[in-house]
Amino acid sequence: MKTATIVRLLVPALAVITSLAAGSSGCAGTLEEPWRFTGDGGTAACPDVPTAVFAATCATSGCHSTADKAASLDLQAPGLASRIVGACATGGTGALADPSHPAESVLYAKLGPKPPYGARMPFGKTPLDDATTACVLAWIGEQMGSGACSPDAGAYEDGGTPQ
Repeated sequence: MKTATIVRLLVPALAVITSLAAGSSGCAGTLEEPWRFTGDGGTAACPDVPTAVFAATCATSGCHSTADKAASLDLQAPGLASRIVGACATGGTGALADPSHPAESVLYAKLGPKPPYGARMPFGKTPLDDATTACVLAWIGEQMGSGACSPDAGAYEDGGTPQ
């Protein structure tokens, strides 16, 4: 068989193989979905959520600082996880942070575009971007403790409650 004939037969076959290989790899994702590029669920680039997200964004003057405690919620004082995991939220139903069901946590739900009650947080400010919101969700899921809403959970050492 002549070389020209072999090439003429192989070129269409190689084109089909190349097309199939390219089509099966799929799209890596978009910039709105950065976790698809890293393969880590979006947590590799997450900051320390209590200090870089809550304290910096939510614990500002008149909001959820230690001094102001809007809705009786302090997101600034040390030991945040111990105060909010399993603690019942005021103004809504469920735990502020439920590690066993992080997406059902009130703290996470209030960051979404349509919270189940009240206004989206941070109130009056630019909403958190998707990557930061994903970090909050991951942080809640990493916490230890019972996520069931309990009126006794999350008490301060002085007997007060965070919500």
